[in-house]
Parts: sequence; C-alpha cells; structure tokens
Amino acid sequence: MGAGRGRSQGSRAAGGASSRGRSRGGSPSPRAGSSRSGTSRSGSSRTAARPAARTRAGRTSPRAGSSRSTRSRGRGRRPAHERLRVSVSRSHPVLRAVGVAIGVLALAVLIAGGYDLFRSLTARRRPMDPDAQVSLGLEDPGLTYANPYEWGRLSVGVDGRYHYIVGGEDVSRTGVDVSEHQGAIDWDAVADDGVSFAIVRVGYRGTENGAIGADAYFSANLAGARAAGLDVGAYFYSQAVSVEEAREEADFVLAQLRGAELNYPVAFDLEPTSAEATRVHGLTDDEMNAIAHAFCERVEEGGYRAMVYGNKPDLGHLRLEEFAPYGFWYACYDTRPVMDLAFGIWQYSSSGTVDGIRTLVDMDIDLTPQLAAYQAQAAGTTEQDG
Repeated sequence: MGAGRGRSQGSRAAGGASSRGRSRGGSPSPRAGSSRSGTSRSGSSRTAARPAARTRAGRTSPRAGSSRSTRSRGRGRRPAHERLRVSVSRSHPVLRAVGVAIGVLALAVLIAGGYDLFRSLTARRRPMDPDAQVSLGLEDPGLTYANPYEWGRLSVGVDGRYHYIVGGEDVSRTGVDVSEHQGAIDWDAVADDGVSFAIVRVGYRGTENGAIGADAYFSANLAGARAAGLDVGAYFYSQAVSVEEAREEADFVLAQLRGAELNYPVAFDLEPTSAEATRVHGLTDDEMNAIAHAFCERVEEGGYRAMVYGNKPDLGHLRLEEFAPYGFWYACYDTRPVMDLAFGIWQYSSSGTVDGIRTLVDMDIDLTPQLAAYQAQAAGTTEQDG
C-alpha cells in the first residue's frame, strides 16, 4: 500500500473578440450650381458637373431645394440582425413564448437528470450501527468473478471522492487505511472530513529478515478512530513462507487486538514481488493459497471476520472461489476496476488527502450494501429458475 499525490487540473479557456467599425460615406453632395474643373485622361481640359453623391443604399442624394430631408451621414440603417430581432420581438410574440417554453423544458431535464449527481455532491456519510458487522463474504462462490456494480452510478463528489448512487441515495461509505507511515493522526478531524471507516495496520513481517513487528501507531490509531466515531477494521502485512508462519502472524494479530471490537474484518495482505531478496519470492501459487487459508482460518477461530486484500496480480495467485466466504478488499488505482470480481471494498487511490492526516493516504469505498443487494437478487433469480 503506497501513497503518491496526483491532482487533476481543469483546463481554462480564455478568449477575446474585437470588432472593427468602418465609416462608409461618399463625398458631400455638391452645392447647387457648383462645378469643378477636371482633367480628362487625354489631357484636354473641360468643365464637368460632379454627379450627385449616392447613399449607402445606392440612391441619389436629393438635390438642393428638394422637399425630402437628407439623412445625416453619421446615422445609417440598423444592422440586419438587429432589424430581425426587433421584427421577431414585435411581430412574432408566439416565437418568444416558444423560446421561453424550450428554456423551461431544458431546465427541467437538467434538474431531473442531475438529481442523482446533486445528491452525491452534497450528501454526507452517516455512521453505521455501532454494533453492526460488515461482511464482504459471498454466499455463492459462483459469484466470485461477477461484477455486482453499474459503474455509471459512480460519481465524484465535491470532496473529490467516489460515491455510489442508487435511487438518489449514496449507498457507499468513504474510508481510509493507515499505518505508522501516516504518523500521528487527528481522528476527530478525519471524521469531520466525511470519512466513515478506517482500516488500521496491526503489524508486519519483514520482507528480508522475517521478523514480526507491531505497527508503531496501531494502538493510537485503533483507539483514536473508535473514539471519533469511525468504524474500524485491521490488516496485517504478511511475508509468511509457510502455513506455520501464517498462523503465527494471525496469532500476533489476535494478541494485539486483545478482544477489541471491530466493525470491519481483519485483512490478510500478502504482496508478492519479483525481487529475489524478499522472502516470498519463488513461492508457488499453491503455497500462497495455503498460507492465505491458514491466516484467515486462524483469525476467524479467534472471533473475528477475515478478508483478503490485493490487486489483480496479487489475487491472481489464489484460487479465489475458495476465499469467497471471506470476501475481498480490492486495490486498483484506476477510474474503474479492471478486474471482474465481487469485492466489497475498493481501494481506489494511494494519494488521497484527508483533514487530520498530514501525509497522502489510501482511500477506500465500501460497496457492501450494493454487494448484498446483488447477492439477494442473484439468489432470487436462482430460486425462480429452480
């Protein structure tokens, strides 16, 4: 689990337009009886009367003494678009009414279509029943590789976080997962920033020396998150190379928890790498499958629910149908999950920002209400088919 910060910047478009005006006017109309001497192209000299000046419309200016008044040259006819606008406003009131009706209809469509989005942008998270236990498990392993979600319902709120909207209601919950890498955390500020749950690291096994260690901030994070009203789960970073070591890690977790109440499961987090220096390098898929089983079984024997964490490559080492009863916490830092998997929690970012946490932090979205609804629907369909 890592953290890196990415900010999306909206592009700004700026533009300007300048209009030019040119004065168009002929020479002043000649006075009555006036003449000018002009030179012909042949060089002969003759007296020629200047033709009457023409207006912009091409009509000859009235001669002196005419009863028609002459327009001032600073005033011209209205531009065509202005004449059309005046004509429509005066002569076609029906068109104006149609325009208003179209505008009202467009506004109504926008309001109706944007209702779900509006709710997602303004909704605040509501705390869960303090005695409730979140289950990510699948009753039917056949649903393991199903996709229970319509990702078109996923929207980004004003908080910059994902929300899953159904029927105008936000059925998801926002969470974070933290370790000693985040340092001291102001959990009251975290809760005030709309975060509903936290998954805290209990400890880890060294990737090279294999020693088990407690997370330096586990006790403070567990107590602080619960005191702030957040629902809490836990995880352990495993580097077990045998079933015995996996059980040892689970026993360590149980000892650290000391019977503390958790709303979310305890996650098994094994992240194989290609680095030869790591202990888990070279483990077969069968070995990793057995190690994951041993950890989860021991945790549940200790009275807690278990779940499996990983991204697509990590989970690809396991026979996931066997872990369906535990459920999955899936990591994918993309705009949509890239794996068809009936997971209950999605870790969608390693670069989140939350009030009260001074570093970047992993962001999670709990989708278990929708997962439960999908399972119920699938079970009903199966009964009808039967």
